[in-house]
Amino acid sequence: MDNVEILANEQTQGLSQLRPILAIPQGSDHPAHVYLSNRGTPAARRSMKTALEMIADIATNGRANMENLPWWNLRYQHTHAIRARLLELHAPATANQRLSALRGILKTCWRMGLMKEDDYRHAVDVPNVKGSREMPGRRVTELEVMEMFKVCQEAGDARGARDAALIAVLYGCGLRRAEVVSMDWQDFSVQDHSIVILGKGNKERKLYLPSGAVKAVDEWFSYRNKRCGAVFCPIRKGGKFADRKLTDQAVLTDQAVLDILRKRALQAGIENFSPHDLRRSFISQMLDSGVDLATVQKLAGHSDPKTTSRYDRRG
Repeated sequence: MDNVEILANEQTQGLSQLRPILAIPQGSDHPAHVYLSNRGTPAARRSMKTALEMIADIATNGRANMENLPWWNLRYQHTHAIRARLLELHAPATANQRLSALRGILKTCWRMGLMKEDDYRHAVDVPNVKGSREMPGRRVTELEVMEMFKVCQEAGDARGARDAALIAVLYGCGLRRAEVVSMDWQDFSVQDHSIVILGKGNKERKLYLPSGAVKAVDEWFSYRNKRCGAVFCPIRKGGKFADRKLTDQAVLTDQAVLDILRKRALQAGIENFSPHDLRRSFISQMLDSGVDLATVQKLAGHSDPKTTSRYDRRG
């Protein structure tokens, strides 16, 4: 990894030598922020930010982060050294996602006039990593889902009702965690129990809640008693509901959903559980019921049917 070390030594050994006032734009004019602002959804922005932070760490041996790395100084030898390191650290799909972020911010630098076209063209000439890995995870049984519902119902409070509705929607519609936290009341139809979901690639799809999910959501509605803002929200001490539109702290994040579901699975005595297994189970159940792959692909919000087929856990 000599190239990475060269970049670390030459460009980040002393950040004061980078002329940060002149060389590194600040705030919304920073190329990293410009690049992230063009990502479609909050989840996509978080994912790309994580990728940029990791690349900055790799490129400088931990001496710089996303905001103080001069991205426009990256050259062909640097980007290929970064690719080699990503290949060591990650599976092909994850490495390629990181490389996509790298190409994206370099393109932003070029468009902002921070890079010459030749330097940009050479730097982004870094191929994707070939290969694939078997996707992790498993299919959750109906009995396991019912056990999680049971511990939520036994709580007998608003949190229990919310968590049961979360499980029902994730399992019944196969949503991503980022999609379920972005659900708004205005996107939900009480008449036909449909929900409009904004997924990856800024693409909308319409889904219908199964009867079990409808019952769980109606129970949550009886506690929430507010038909505006987020469908799912944090619950403060004393049972007070937080509103997404008031403060950032009021947002139920995808990380919060992860913590909630892991807690309920632990209470239900379910081991080897990942919230994404609910999505895998939804896809497997659809395929098991004879629904064709193209339809399941649309329901899952995948752009490629090959991705949908990799979620199949029917054995």
